[in-house]
Amino acid sequence: MNLKRILIIGGGLSGLTAAYTLGKK
Repeated sequence: MNLKRILIIGGGLSGLTAAYTLGKK
């Protein structure tokens, strides 16, 4: 998965939240 890419694109907090949500699913 490209979690790191999502974090960078998200901009830190936003990306982290999105990655956390995806991981929780």
